[in-house]
Amino acid sequence: MKERKILICRNSSQIALLVALAVPGLAQAAGLGLADQSTGMVARSYAGATVSATPSTAFYNPAGLVMLKGNQFEGAFNYYDIRSKFSGTDEPYFGQGTSSGFVESTLVPGSFGVISLPHGMKLGFSVTTPIGGRIKYRPGFVGQYQGTEALLTTIQVGLSLAIPITRTLSIGFGPEINYFQNILALDQNLGVLQPAAGQFSGKSYAFGYNAGVMYRPAPGTRIGLDYRSRISQSVKGVERIGIQLPSIVPPAVDSLLTSLGGLPPAASSASDKWTFPQQISFGVYQRLTPRLAVMASAQWTNWAQQQSLIISDPSTANFTHGAIYTPFDYRNSWTVGVGFDYRATKRLTLMGGAGYDESPVTSKYRQDLLPDANRTSLSAGMSFRLLPNATLMAGYQHIFVQNGSISQTRVGLQPNGTTQTTYSGTLDGTYSLSANVFSTGVVMSF
Repeated sequence: MKERKILICRNSSQIALLVALAVPGLAQAAGLGLADQSTGMVARSYAGATVSATPSTAFYNPAGLVMLKGNQFEGAFNYYDIRSKFSGTDEPYFGQGTSSGFVESTLVPGSFGVISLPHGMKLGFSVTTPIGGRIKYRPGFVGQYQGTEALLTTIQVGLSLAIPITRTLSIGFGPEINYFQNILALDQNLGVLQPAAGQFSGKSYAFGYNAGVMYRPAPGTRIGLDYRSRISQSVKGVERIGIQLPSIVPPAVDSLLTSLGGLPPAASSASDKWTFPQQISFGVYQRLTPRLAVMASAQWTNWAQQQSLIISDPSTANFTHGAIYTPFDYRNSWTVGVGFDYRATKRLTLMGGAGYDESPVTSKYRQDLLPDANRTSLSAGMSFRLLPNATLMAGYQHIFVQNGSISQTRVGLQPNGTTQTTYSGTLDGTYSLSANVFSTGVVMSF
C-alpha cells in the first residue's frame, strides 16, 4: 500500500472549538480551561481566587496587587495525572470496544509578578496556560470515525495596572495576549478504501482584557470581583489526510480519480474562527482568628456562546455528506469553591478546600473528544517561609468526575439546513474519568 498526503481546506467558523474543549478534567469552569494556575489555588480548590494575596492575583484579579509589599515573583508547576476509560460500541462498523489512558497527563507552568510604582500603584504580569492538554485514542479505537485526537496549547501573557482609589478600595485592569495552537484528528470512512486519517492543525494570536475590583471593608476582610473578556481567535492552518491506495495504482490514475471526484482533492489551507467565553468571578476572604482564615469563590462562564461545530468545504462535501456538523448545545456553567488557611507556626501555613465544577456539556450532546461531566474536588497543601524573602508552596487536589454516557453520530449539514447521516456509525458507551493534581511553587520578594 502507498500513502498519499492530501491537504484539505476546512473553512469553518467553529472547527477549533472542538479542539479547544477536547480534554476533560481540566477546568476553566469545566470544558478544557485550567482554573488552578497557582499552587495556592490547587491547594484550596480555587477558593479565594479573586481575593488572593500573592502575585497570582495578577491573573485572577489585578486589583488585589495593591495589597502586596515591594516587588514580588511567584512561579508554579502543576502536574495533572488524568485517569480515563471508555467502554462501549460503534455500530455498524467496529462493534464492542474499550479504551483507557487516552487523556494524557499534562505539566502546566505559571509565573506571576508585581512591581511597585509611585503613589501605591502596582504593575503586574502573568504568563499562564489557561487552556491546554491532549486526548489521543490508540489505533483501533471503535469511535475513530467520531474523533481520534485533539491537542492544544495556549500561552497567555497578561499585563495589568492596579490603582488604589481609597485605603479600602482598589481597581485593576490590563490587556491579555493569547497564543493558540491546536490539532484535531478523525478518520474518514471512504468505503472500499482503508479509512483516511485526517488531521487539522492551526495557530493564531488574539487579544482580550481583564478588569477587577477589590474592597476591604475591615481588617481581615476582602471582597473581590473580576471580569475576563472573551477572546476571539481566527485560526489559520491546514488539514492533512493520509489515504492508502494499492501500490499498483499509478500516480496518473490517482490524479484522474481526484479530478473526477473519486477521491478527496489535494487542496489548500484552512481558516477558522472561534471564541474563548467571557467569565465573571467573585470571592470573599475572612480572617476569623489570628491563625484561621476562610475563603470562598464563584465563577460564571458564558459557554452558551458556543453551540455547534461546522466544518464546511464544498470540494469534499460528496465524501462528508455536506458540511460536518456537531451540535454542542453548551450551557453556561458555574465553578464554586470553599477553603481555609491555618497558620500552624510563624513559618508554616496549612491550606485546604473543596470545590464543584459544573460542565457545560449535557448527556445528549457529549462527544468522544469532549467526554466531560460535572466534577467535585478535594484539596490540601501548605506554605513554608524558608527565608525572609522566600516561601515554598505545595498542593494536592483530587478531582472526582461523574461517569458520562455517550451516543454520538456524525452528521452532514446540507446547504438547505437539513442534516444527513454519514457513514460514521453511532458511538454508544460510558466514560469514567478522574484526576490527581500535584503542584509546587515559590513566592519571592525583592
